[in-house]
Amino acid sequence: MFTKSVFILAVVCFAATMAGKYVGRKSSPAPKPGGAPGGLIPGGIGECLPFKPFHQVVADFAIGRLGIGYTLIKIRGVRTQVVAGIMYHMELFVSRVTSNGKICEQCDVKVVHAPWMEGQEMTLHSQRCKETCCPIKY
Repeated sequence: MFTKSVFILAVVCFAATMAGKYVGRKSSPAPKPGGAPGGLIPGGIGECLPFKPFHQVVADFAIGRLGIGYTLIKIRGVRTQVVAGIMYHMELFVSRVTSNGKICEQCDVKVVHAPWMEGQEMTLHSQRCKETCCPIKY
């Protein structure tokens, strides 16, 4: 009986202490994309705004892996995901030289950056391109 009473008292004290921390507290602002320190949540996908210079490096790597004749026009969007490294989900506008001239495509690419992998710091994980209207004249 004594042990049960002590347990109940401990639970009530804990609940009261926790409630005191939150009662009357203004709601905190919405977390920034990525939410965790450094802006990344393991396994979660977070928006990257503003673009960073390293995003250009990742985009150039992806363009180089798409094949001959591709040129980057514009980075439309970047999201990151923590995997075994950082996976960059990128939406790119590219131009491609064909036998009929230049065409514009939107490419969705995923590049994994693992800086500890010597010689394989970046790998193109997936790519999907489709013809589209060009966002700018070239």
